[in-house]
Amino acid sequence: KVRMIMISVSRDQLHKEIWAEPMTTVAGRYGISDVALGKICLKHRIPTPPRGYWAKLVAGKKVKKIHYVRVSDPSLNQINIYGGENKMPEAVVKEVKAAIKEEKRITRPSQKFFKEDDEEYHRLAELLHTELKSAEPDYKGLYHAYGKSGLQVNIGSGSFERGVAFVHVFCTQAEKRGYEFRLSDDVLALQLDGEILKFEITEKIDRTPHIKTQKELQACEAWEKQAKGTPQSWEIRLFSIGRPDIPDFDYNPNGLLIFQFTDTNNFGLRRTFGDGKTQSVEGMIDDIFSAAVKLAAAKKAQREEWDRMAREIAESKRTEEEKHKLENLERHRAQSFEAMSSAWKRANELREFVEVVKLHLEDSDDRKSALEWIAWAEHHIEEIDPLSKRLPKLPQREDFSEWELLRF
Repeated sequence: KVRMIMISVSRDQLHKEIWAEPMTTVAGRYGISDVALGKICLKHRIPTPPRGYWAKLVAGKKVKKIHYVRVSDPSLNQINIYGGENKMPEAVVKEVKAAIKEEKRITRPSQKFFKEDDEEYHRLAELLHTELKSAEPDYKGLYHAYGKSGLQVNIGSGSFERGVAFVHVFCTQAEKRGYEFRLSDDVLALQLDGEILKFEITEKIDRTPHIKTQKELQACEAWEKQAKGTPQSWEIRLFSIGRPDIPDFDYNPNGLLIFQFTDTNNFGLRRTFGDGKTQSVEGMIDDIFSAAVKLAAAKKAQREEWDRMAREIAESKRTEEEKHKLENLERHRAQSFEAMSSAWKRANELREFVEVVKLHLEDSDDRKSALEWIAWAEHHIEEIDPLSKRLPKLPQREDFSEWELLRF
């Protein structure tokens, strides 16, 4: 059976992957088609290799890479890909297998799934009991534990005792295994090997069509009678103020509990455990901790992989910037050289003209004015001649600002 999984990837990382390998290869790694990957790239404004790109590259022909523009929009920079293949990256698989082996070596089955009658509650279970007792049910009949405990527990009143007992056993067994609890964003989380795993306990809900009571039927009849006497159309009256607010469905907690790790990219790993026909969530304590070990290892490996990719992207960016700075420096040097050459040629042309003027001094009726012009012209030539004051100096990086060397 193929399971749908979600893999989160950054826009920069996906861009790097699709220009390193053909789209079909990258798409297969994410468990989707190349067409689906192309749509994702289009949505997130990622340029893709044109038709024939890889064939030309293999044949040794010159290919052109489309310019990639970074964006600041978070919705574009973070991409969630939903694939149909239960597959983890090799680095994650390696970490998960090592974690499972180590967990089996240092732990044993708990052999304890229920609270003993004479056993005192764990401090977190005590807090949960207090919070549930003071909570108010929502429209589905669930009570939510929002308080000092940080526990995410959503259960009906009939499951209070069971939910508190489960939290007691779960917390007790976790601490016996050397795991810790800590608050993360005001939510209680399990900490394994430095990784944070948030979790929640929820009771399932039965939804049934609502059957109007006699009182609700009478209220509807009274409102319709009053509404028909107004000048508005029937469609407008249906949504007017004062219409009885009667639900379409009734919701009732059914006593089936679910434990779930909530903030992990599962890579196909199990993270949900619940009551079934032949099993209860209490009997799955060891399975839950085994899953926690795998998820923590996968989360750590994924984070390290992302950090590695981030370093590679940052290094690639620095390399590109350095290359661009050197190219711009060379361009500035060439421009300076060409400008000096042009100025020198112009100065020499003007010198030749002044020399011709000097040859005609004897024929001048106003020698004084001519000499005055020659003096000014020679001074002007000295100002525009780049060699009149000093020899050329090769421009260096410190002669330009960062902006001048980075601009395109």
